Amino acid sequence: LRRGYIAVVNRGQRDIDADLSIRVGLRNEERFFRTHPVYSRDRSITGKCGTMNLARNLNGILIHHIRDCLPELKIRIANMMG
Repeated sequence: LRRGYIAVVNRGQRDIDADLSIRVGLRNEERFFRTHPVYSRDRSITGKCGTMNLARNLNGILIHHIRDCLPELKIRIANMMG
């Protein structure tokens, strides 16, 4: 858990069989965390719950990785072309 954790509620087989859309699943997930007695109580936990927070977190990790690797890649490409 070097980067922490983010709790999500995935669609289950019952949801898939009932043809529950991803959009509805995301709304259900948001409602679950908003109304849950433990998750909704603490603001520090709220930011670590939900698919949207997971996507935001992963996007930030990817952007930092690209920023770290891009200068070296530019140098390697320049060397290969010149």
